[in-house]
Amino acid sequence: MERNKEALEDFAREAVVLYGDDTSKMLLRRAQIADEYGDEISAKTWRQVAAIAARIIRSQQERPEAFPAPKRIAERSHTLKRKLGRQ
Repeated sequence: MERNKEALEDFAREAVVLYGDDTSKMLLRRAQIADEYGDEISAKTWRQVAAIAARIIRSQQERPEAFPAPKRIAERSHTLKRKLGRQ
């Protein structure tokens, strides 16, 4: 059970990075869609992730210094150049 909670936390963190302050709203919409299809288990899971995401967002707003912005890959990065076929 602890692994499941950890997996939900990880997923919520990644979703917050991708969707920012709109994460909870997006996840709750997915819960609503699952409800409409009669999938109670998925709906419950989406709501749990939305609650975790909301907590993460609140924490970020209260202590922004504890959550540095994700680093962007520079185009001059040797790894990116190799992937793009540039030298």
